[in-house]
Amino acid sequence: MDKLLPLDPKDPKDRATGVELLLSLLHSSTGPLSPSDVESLVSTCLDLLNDPSNLNASLGAFQCLASAAVLSPDHLKLHFDGVLPAIVECLGHDKQPLRDAARGLLLTFMEVSSPTIVVDKVWPIAWVHNSSRVHEEFMRIVTSAITAFTSTEFMKAILPPILQMLKDSTQSIREGATQCIEEMYMQFGPEFLAELQQNDLPTSVLGDINIRLQQIEPKVFSFNGLVSSSSDQVDSSKVNQAESNPKKKDSFKEISVSGGQHAYSTIHIQCQNMRHCL
Repeated sequence: MDKLLPLDPKDPKDRATGVELLLSLLHSSTGPLSPSDVESLVSTCLDLLNDPSNLNASLGAFQCLASAAVLSPDHLKLHFDGVLPAIVECLGHDKQPLRDAARGLLLTFMEVSSPTIVVDKVWPIAWVHNSSRVHEEFMRIVTSAITAFTSTEFMKAILPPILQMLKDSTQSIREGATQCIEEMYMQFGPEFLAELQQNDLPTSVLGDINIRLQQIEPKVFSFNGLVSSSSDQVDSSKVNQAESNPKKKDSFKEISVSGGQHAYSTIHIQCQNMRHCL
């Protein structure tokens, strides 16, 4: 790996060839990377991500980081503070493949560390970003993560920023936040309502949310992670369950991921499809 890094920033062909060889090396690796290899890899990937005009190189960088996360999660976690801002920046890119890869990588990081840690670090960066697209993509990540990582800790950690998003001036952001709330209710049921009502929400906002939740039949998950019957736990005085099918997911919803390896595979497929351009 030392022979491949760093890549010459002045030579696009060198960068293309270097990324190709680096990906091949990482894909063939069976053991963890050394701390120095991870550090060099992160430095090179950040350099590639700082050149968003080279889409293929940026996609390759995401795939390299996903590989490193799977191979050496403990070493890579030490570089989160440097890597996460660059990933958040890519969430606002005008090219959809780059945004998709950024979301997939963040979900991979959640799998190898914890969703709470990643959200705690990403949320302050995403919230102050001046691009509404970053806010929208963040909500999509959160929606996927709620489905993939059903835990009390994560639910309680993500609820405050979601409630902040409800106050956003952009309607699509508010809608994305509402859909996150719907997803949490689907996972946790009436117990989530108890957590939600502990927050000082305006009566009108809480009323609108309850109307939306009436269209959803929760699974239901209890806070201790055990699945229980919705008929045993639903409090009809809070939410009247609809007899129809669960509410269909909207623009912010996406196919549920099963964790980091799935997200890594998604990035791999995206980059493979563009491999001919490298």
